Amino acid sequence: MTKRLFSVSLILFFILATIVAIAFTFTPNKAYAEDTYTITWVNGDETIKVDTDIDAGATPIYTGATPTKAADAQYTYEFSGWLPEPYAANKDETYVAQFTPTIRTYTITWKNGDDTLETDNNVAYGETPSYDGDEPEKAATFSKTYTFSGWDPNVSTVVGDQIYQAQFDDEDIIYVITWVDYDEEVLAELENVTYDTEYPYTTPQRAEDIGHTYAFNNWSETVNPANYRITRTATYNSTPKLYKAI
Repeated sequence: MTKRLFSVSLILFFILATIVAIAFTFTPNKAYAEDTYTITWVNGDETIKVDTDIDAGATPIYTGATPTKAADAQYTYEFSGWLPEPYAANKDETYVAQFTPTIRTYTITWKNGDDTLETDNNVAYGETPSYDGDEPEKAATFSKTYTFSGWDPNVSTVVGDQIYQAQFDDEDIIYVITWVDYDEEVLAELENVTYDTEYPYTTPQRAEDIGHTYAFNNWSETVNPANYRITRTATYNSTPKLYKAI
């Protein structure tokens, strides 16, 4: 009886083992439950390529145009690869384009009026440019002297190509001005006045003579910057007199 029970148990064991073996034979391998996968390639927010039917276990290869990223004020961008790095397909996957940034450079120009004093190329975004030349100058006029006061606009960190224009403070030149008539008679003299000071009295007049009448025209002037004196001489337009023959 015991021998018979052992035989039955042995038979049942082999039957159970066979069922388990069959079950394992027909249970799909989870890693390869599908034969192919879909691979999506993305640049920024845009899908640029979709590859379907990529065999399980095959490493996908991107075959489209090289991804690009538009430059901004601070950087240019160069394609550097994908995230994640392509691997043997075992599921649907999305790869996102990655880029290496390179800081942009710009041209800074320093000017004095129409003259270019200095041009600095390849100044990096975010740097503060500096002028390395001689201090800008502006020639004095008869009325004013000029002192360099800075740049317009104010110098700031680089965000693009920029032109800086030299600026100047002006100061009035103080004179002694003498107004004289055509015959060198002194009409007026003022001290500690500016160049644009006008004649302080009524317009001078010149008496007619036997041949002409006269009308005031303007002041001619001689400026002596060495001693800050100006002489302004009255000038007149003349009109010949007409006489009736007797």
